[in-house]
Amino acid sequence: MAGREKRRKRKGAGTATRTPGSGRGRARPLDRPAGEKELHALADIGTLAFGAPPERVREWLTGLGPEVARVRRLRGEVAGGLVLHPAGQWFGGRRVPMTGVALVCVAPQHRAAGIASKLMVRALREMRAGGMALSTLYAATVPLYRRLGYEAAGGRYEITLPPNAIGLRDRGLALREAGPGDGPALDEAYRRRVAMENGPLDQQAPGWIRALTAGVNPQHPPPRTYAVWNGSRVEGYLRYPAKREDRTLRLTDFVAVTPRAGRRLLTFLADHRSTIESVVWFGAPADPALLLLPEHSYRVRLAGPWMMRLVDVPRALEARGYPEGVEEEIRLRVEDDLFPGNRGPFTLAVSGGRAGVRSGAGARTTTGARRGTEASARVRAGSPAGATIDVRGLAALYSGHLSADQLAATEYLEAAPAAIAALRRIFAGPAPWMADAF
Repeated sequence: MAGREKRRKRKGAGTATRTPGSGRGRARPLDRPAGEKELHALADIGTLAFGAPPERVREWLTGLGPEVARVRRLRGEVAGGLVLHPAGQWFGGRRVPMTGVALVCVAPQHRAAGIASKLMVRALREMRAGGMALSTLYAATVPLYRRLGYEAAGGRYEITLPPNAIGLRDRGLALREAGPGDGPALDEAYRRRVAMENGPLDQQAPGWIRALTAGVNPQHPPPRTYAVWNGSRVEGYLRYPAKREDRTLRLTDFVAVTPRAGRRLLTFLADHRSTIESVVWFGAPADPALLLLPEHSYRVRLAGPWMMRLVDVPRALEARGYPEGVEEEIRLRVEDDLFPGNRGPFTLAVSGGRAGVRSGAGARTTTGARRGTEASARVRAGSPAGATIDVRGLAALYSGHLSADQLAATEYLEAAPAAIAALRRIFAGPAPWMADAF
């Protein structure tokens, strides 16, 4: 009871703990902008909120299109809004459906009126109704999103490397500039690389492709992509803008699937040492390619954390991949102010890298649940251990940002040592990261 009281106090942060929109009644769905005028009004509010150049925000939002924008009107005028990117993230070797949230903004004269909270509650309900498992965002302010069930779940890491310190001269594999027809081979290499990580985006999701290309000036030259080939297969590639304004080469992608591809790409960067002082890209905090360097000549820094929420707990648990060889079953109660359907109790059964979730005394009727029922017959005999976890803590555990042992030191998790050990094994994996920002 004491731990539960502490969690209530933390969620309220000294105020009432009720989440906006968590009471009775169904929140009205969010509206899409009614034409270009409202889309531009939302862009202008975003400009005031974040200080970005107005023409750039308008181009970006117009490129995305009204179908991903949502607005809140007051007295017939746009008072705020946000953008919802349908995408996916990789966890445990599997792609999990995710909606990225961006440009959450409220007009200055309407701030401190709870509009942002109401926008987010309606957005989360829309995601859940649409079958989305996760939601991820980069937060301008933490308390708002924490009240709504989000928590820090990973980071965006900037890697800086001087080309004159690379010290590699490996040209064993062919390297050439990629052309329009090489897209599928590049995509396959990306999937092979991120399947071993937690957190990277599915860059081929239609919504994310729009997000990457929205607002791109067609007068600017396209980015240059150089790929390492082994026969007809791409083993690695890097990409950077064709236009550069200083002596820093800023990569948008650095993907090395094999050690030899990593050495070839690093050699390519070393060949730029006469014109480039530093190379910068975003990647894993412990990028395997950095181990190929003869010296610790690189620098890795956290550019910004991202927050995540489990929108549909059973769906998210079943969609994720898990470590091979782990055979576990555990009972979970989830504290979630917004979605009663997320609270359980659930039985999570993991076997063969997959999971099934049973709710209460009955089994879910999804394919994953049927697999889980079969899996539970293979786990060790005896009553499964149990744990109570806040949905915020579950986000950090699910992504691999915090282990069960670390969460036990917070107010998010109540569990006996056996349950903590089971959760540690279930969610073991590399530290979560994301190269993209939105």
